[in-house]
Amino acid sequence: RLLSLPPEAFEMPLTSDPRLTVTISPPLAHTGPAPVLARLISYDLREGQDSKVLNSLAKSEGPRLELRPRPHQAPRSRALVVHIHGGGFVAQTSKSHEPYLKNWAQELGVPIFSIDYSLAPEAPFPRALEECFFAYCWAVKHCDLLGETQVQLESGYALQGTVQVGISASLCPFGQQPME
Repeated sequence: RLLSLPPEAFEMPLTSDPRLTVTISPPLAHTGPAPVLARLISYDLREGQDSKVLNSLAKSEGPRLELRPRPHQAPRSRALVVHIHGGGFVAQTSKSHEPYLKNWAQELGVPIFSIDYSLAPEAPFPRALEECFFAYCWAVKHCDLLGETQVQLESGYALQGTVQVGISASLCPFGQQPME
C-alpha cells in the first residue's frame, strides 16, 4: 500500500548513546515541505501493519477494495528491505517495480519499504536524496508500524547505490548507523 509520510520533523536516538536524540527534518529543497511517498509491500500481514496510525498514512490509489480481516497475523519480521528505485532521478516509481518487489517480499519473508522520491525536473537534485534520507529515518523510527524489528536490510542498484551512499553519508553527522 502507498503511504504518505507527513512532512514533520521527528526525534531519533543516537546510535552511540540512545539517551541523546537528533532531529530529522522533512525535505525542503526546491519545493518546500511536502509528504514523502513510500510503498509498503508485505506478503504476510504482520504485527503493526494494521495499526490505526499506519492506516491513517495510507493514500488511496483507486477504488477501495473490501478486505476480509485475517484471523492471524504473522509475527514481526527479522528485517525490512528498504528499496530505492532506479530511473536516474527522472523516471520510474515504486509502482513500476512492484511486480518483482512482491516476489521478493514472498521469497525473503520480509516486508519491503520502497521509497517513491520526487522526480526531476519538477524536483531537482538534492530533493530526491533528502526524501530518501527522511523516509529511511522514518522507517527506522517507525519499524513497529512496518511489521519488523530493528534489523535493517537495504537493496539497490545503479542510481539506488548512489542514493544509498548519499544517505549513509547523511546519517553519520546525525549519529545514526550508516546503511550496510
